[in-house]
Amino acid sequence: CGWSRAAAADVARDVRTSNRMIRSFLADLRAAGLLRRPGGGAFISSCNEHVASLSAADYGSTLVGGTAMASAIARWWHAPADAPPEQH
Repeated sequence: CGWSRAAAADVARDVRTSNRMIRSFLADLRAAGLLRRPGGGAFISSCNEHVASLSAADYGSTLVGGTAMASAIARWWHAPADAPPEQH
């Protein structure tokens, strides 16, 4: 398969690093209270690559529940400040 002990150690280290980043992200998200405020919300995908949304193709084709990121953000942006997040 081509995996070496060094490669396995690198993967394990990368997983630990990624998991730390995810825990930190969730802690920040919870602390901000964004998801509990009327009109608050977030579009979060499982990809932790920070530049993924910079691609026009990804921005328009990444779907959650059949809604593209671009559409969800546009609906949120143009909605009243107290609109429930579920509407977006």
